[in-house]
Amino acid sequence: MSMKRLWLVLLLASTGFSATSYVTSGFSRLGQVYSGTLTTATLQAGDMIVAACGQDISTAATYTVSDNHNGSYTAIPSASITGAGSNDEIAFFYFVNTYAGAVTLTFSSTSNANQLYGTYVVLRGPTALSQG
Repeated sequence: MSMKRLWLVLLLASTGFSATSYVTSGFSRLGQVYSGTLTTATLQAGDMIVAACGQDISTAATYTVSDNHNGSYTAIPSASITGAGSNDEIAFFYFVNTYAGAVTLTFSSTSNANQLYGTYVVLRGPTALSQG
């Protein structure tokens, strides 16, 4: 399992989230940029998207995730991680009850000091989400 997908597994386990099924996921090294995009496969209305983005960075940055149909995602501040690798900084987000169809996620950072990474997982049938 890749380190980037492990972020999402750890997040889901820590929030008490349960779902009836895994739908799809994606990961990309977006480049030394302020923002980048990933497009999902076709989703059903009501799916949940959990996303994470981050950088290997020596100075703090602020992150956001949004998509072209649902708008801005909700940040999960208690799930942010720093120092997970050399200088990793990772932020987590989610959107419940998504739009039906493919969506293009935009991962943004206030810094382009290093490689921006974006990852997501789509789950169907979410039954619980607690922000602790």
